[in-house]
Amino acid sequence: MPECDPVLNTGCDVGEKCTWITVSETLGHVGCAADGVVPRGGACTYGEPGETTGFDDCQGGHVCIAGLCQEVCTLAPDDCQAGTICNRYGGLFGEEPKYGACDFQCNPVTQVRLLDAAANCGVADGSRACYMSFNDENGICVPVPQQIQANPGDYQQDDIAFGPPGGGAYLNGCAPGYAPLLRSSQDTSAPIICVAYCQPAETHSGNTAGAGGTAPYSCANRGALTHECKYFWTFEDTPTTAHDTLGFCWTPENYTSDWDGDGNAEPYPRCTSLPDSDTDGDGTPEHLFYGCGPAPAP
Repeated sequence: MPECDPVLNTGCDVGEKCTWITVSETLGHVGCAADGVVPRGGACTYGEPGETTGFDDCQGGHVCIAGLCQEVCTLAPDDCQAGTICNRYGGLFGEEPKYGACDFQCNPVTQVRLLDAAANCGVADGSRACYMSFNDENGICVPVPQQIQANPGDYQQDDIAFGPPGGGAYLNGCAPGYAPLLRSSQDTSAPIICVAYCQPAETHSGNTAGAGGTAPYSCANRGALTHECKYFWTFEDTPTTAHDTLGFCWTPENYTSDWDGDGNAEPYPRCTSLPDSDTDGDGTPEHLFYGCGPAPAP
């Protein structure tokens, strides 16, 4: 029998769905199973591995990802609807899958799910949160590790991020509202730490009021009282305006390097110390060069 299609949910009998069936801890296959009743975004469960049990209770065309039903999608091209993005999951649809699941996109500052404006990524128990993805201009609602759910206060501003053995950090290695974006210093051996997302405001020596971001999503609101809210676009190879409302809280002085190319190492300057004029003649005001305002025009 030809393989059924889990995206179109075709190729199975009435009352069945085309889905991923887990037959053991390491093996599975696409096949027909009893259709489920849980719609997209609803709470779901998986049965024990086995040909007659190793599938979820989501409606056809959906798959259970960390307790929520999400649409099945093709990875290339991404056929997810607006507000979602197709991502691959280990152990789902084989070792070299052509299918994935439509993850919910979100705003990492507000934690609002874009598809339906649901707060806290659509869950009330803290089991999911919005984390920034460097592959997409929006954040993605993903599961929060059990360790962080149990101890969220241990993974907030400047705390060491949760990650795999041997170092590094997971994308979701911090409490909701925080992310593993920086090391604790410019030293490449320094631990990766959690920093708060914030809503930035243009800041320079003549306009210092918004240095910590904008309430209710400022660094102070996140418990980072002495930190500056830096625009996220400074991480981008080609800055765009897509991240002009996304920032992160940090202590600039902790990062020493030759930032201005003068041959001398110095701490990263605070936005409040920089003028909003082009003092070095490179065509960019100093505060924008250091990420203290909206992305400059290309």
